[in-house]
Amino acid sequence: MNIWILQTGEPLHIDNDEHRPMRAINLTNSFLEKGNNVTIWSSTFYHQKKKHRFNKNKFIKINRNFSIYLLNSPGYKKNIGFGRLFDHFILSIKLLKELIVFEGNKPDFIFIGYPPIEVAFVMSLWAAQNKIPFFVDVKDQWPDYFCEVFPKKIRFLIKFIFLPYFLLSNFLFRKTVGFSSMSFSYLNWCLKKANRKQNEFDYLLPLTSPSKDFSENQILNAENWWKNNFLDVKENKYICFIGTISNGFDFYELSKAFKKIEKYYPDLIFVIAGNGVSFEEVRNHFKGLNNTIFTGWISSIYAETLLKNSIISIAPYKDLKNFKDNIPNKIIDSFRCSTPVLTSLSGETKSIIEKNNIGFFTKNNSEEWFQKISFIINNEKLIKKMSINAWQTYLKEYEYHKIYNNFVTFIEKNF
Repeated sequence: MNIWILQTGEPLHIDNDEHRPMRAINLTNSFLEKGNNVTIWSSTFYHQKKKHRFNKNKFIKINRNFSIYLLNSPGYKKNIGFGRLFDHFILSIKLLKELIVFEGNKPDFIFIGYPPIEVAFVMSLWAAQNKIPFFVDVKDQWPDYFCEVFPKKIRFLIKFIFLPYFLLSNFLFRKTVGFSSMSFSYLNWCLKKANRKQNEFDYLLPLTSPSKDFSENQILNAENWWKNNFLDVKENKYICFIGTISNGFDFYELSKAFKKIEKYYPDLIFVIAGNGVSFEEVRNHFKGLNNTIFTGWISSIYAETLLKNSIISIAPYKDLKNFKDNIPNKIIDSFRCSTPVLTSLSGETKSIIEKNNIGFFTKNNSEEWFQKISFIINNEKLIKKMSINAWQTYLKEYEYHKIYNNFVTFIEKNF
């Protein structure tokens, strides 16, 4: 099959840094392994690094089965703001121009990453005109999320301002032959917007990633690196957060809890590993605490070593619908590393950890955080049992090769 994948805002095969493989890379690799031809359409702007890969449109032929089209766009500094929306608008215009003059082999199937809305709309419009089946892969509830972050009393006004985005999303949602997304709640959200019932093509596709087979020597070196720079992952008692420190998280109440934890459990360490737009704000929350370590960005071997030896992983998400309906990749990463989760996120994540006994939910206030962490510290046998449950849940529901191989087979069979 000839497959097109439209996916912006993610690392690509050409990025010469250590990056987390996401949908574009994982799906491409799975299609290529089964002998398909793949073309990725994306942006010259590298979302994670907030820098440009190139300063003009670029076509890259990786090999005879795999190519990448990069369309130049202005870029942006913040994940949330009009700069990002302007970037997406320009990117959609560039994509439209390229598709109008496109004379190559048309795809048999198109996988459209959503959002951005405008870019997804342009590709869906072209696909519909050319009678090419396509999936919409939904990873954020745009444009509804635009309204959710505002006070309820003015949301009707915000929705009016963003009305064009609602119209564009409604069009492509009603034209797609099927949806793929990370959770049933997200799929239901898609179906509601499309004004239809679930069909045989709608597909649950978790955001799982492949395990890396690190050698014993690499693991030992990573453990020594931690010991020489921050803490002994084999001896110290600690809990951790690993990820992009963005405004999607709320560390304030957690920081207040750790002021109390420092008094009652002085040996417990909280490791916060990562960078992001909210890094300085979060670090200020924990200012003056001796039980908290900020490492900045760390490589995958250090991240996995940290996570696998942690008592539990912390996921202090803001409890917004866009997140509640989701099962974030960092939750699945914890399962893959046999590490239970403590989170303030209700909805799908709360259900999966309680159903499988692989973590705890806490309300987002300092006393609740303190009580749950205290319980965890004092129940070592339970945490060990949860660690086993986490790994078993990963194998059963989120194992990378099974998830993606089944999806590729499904597409090959039906399209």
